[in-house]
Amino acid sequence: MKRTVLQATLAACVVLAATACGSDEGSGATDRGGQVEQSPTSTPEASAEAFHEFSGVHLPDGAENPEITVELDDRGSPVYWVSFGGPRAAADQLCEQVGNYLIQARGVSDEQAETLRIPESDLAAANEPVWGCSAVIQSTGADIEAVVLPMDDDTARVYLRAEAFRT
Repeated sequence: MKRTVLQATLAACVVLAATACGSDEGSGATDRGGQVEQSPTSTPEASAEAFHEFSGVHLPDGAENPEITVELDDRGSPVYWVSFGGPRAAADQLCEQVGNYLIQARGVSDEQAETLRIPESDLAAANEPVWGCSAVIQSTGADIEAVVLPMDDDTARVYLRAEAFRT
């Protein structure tokens, strides 16, 4: 009798576990805004408009030759990489939107250069000081990190990465 009760209990636990783990549908997973997260079925468009919709950040008017790439991370969420050159004022405008715009006294770390996909040639050509900005944009939940490399007194290169905030 004890064996039959134990077997029935174990069988019920297996069924419950399989039901709970079998699908993410209806799991109620929410983002920081309390909205249900939906994983995209395909990679979003790599455009300034799609980046703005994802992050809430506009590319500044003075951004020259912006390059935008987007890939899906291991959770199926988009990750954007944006780079552009232009006047220092354009870089300032972007980082003022993001927030926490500060001098990076130690420059750009190897890890940061890899994460932001900064080419060695731009690191070597950059002047000091290097600036950075990073924040989680409350309205969109985008976690943004950017580096501003001054190329001379008037121009800069910006490298930015934006992904969904992870708790």
